[in-house]
Amino acid sequence: MNAAECDRMAQAIIDAHGAQLAVQRPANASGDSPADTTTSPASNPSGIQTAALRAGLQLGFDRADAEIIATAWQAQSLRTGKFDAGLWPAHATDFGLPPWPRTQGFAGCPRRLGLYVVAPDAEWVGRLARADVPTVQLRFKSADASATATQIAAAVDAVRGTSSLLFINDHWQQAITAGAYGVHLGQEDLDSLADADLAAIRQSGLRLGVSTHGYA
Repeated sequence: MNAAECDRMAQAIIDAHGAQLAVQRPANASGDSPADTTTSPASNPSGIQTAALRAGLQLGFDRADAEIIATAWQAQSLRTGKFDAGLWPAHATDFGLPPWPRTQGFAGCPRRLGLYVVAPDAEWVGRLARADVPTVQLRFKSADASATATQIAAAVDAVRGTSSLLFINDHWQQAITAGAYGVHLGQEDLDSLADADLAAIRQSGLRLGVSTHGYA
């Protein structure tokens, strides 16, 4: 794959997805790039990765995310037998994720959690549960550990007998103690946990929700 072909593939990705990502086209874009190509990935798989990386950067992704997208695009092309600029990578295996079932996975939850509402205290959790909101997260912020534990226990009581699934923000130990459905952690909080902490969450049956900032 020569440089010109790589440029055309990168521009095809930008043309196919730039509007959806609210990215302005480069001023020198010709506008005649194809929506996809039939380039055989076997001919030069690294060229597909280079093109997708270039496109990802121009579409506004930081380099770490762009590299993951590019690697996934290469894997997708090898899996399907062709490069398709219009097909954004979304298959788990193209991102290197293991197939289901995952033996080291956390307890499962519905693939679609429905309306997910974040509540400031246990009283609001109860109101939402009585309104049949499918998923509720308690995001109680306090420096008082006793008050936090009380709120978590009250929130668990508030959803008992309803169909609402309750996630607790941050406080995974108290969530386990109170018998909550799941815990929600920020990406940095998750990174700070020791292997033993993750094992405790997994073994307790607590579902794990994570805030992420991008593909990386």
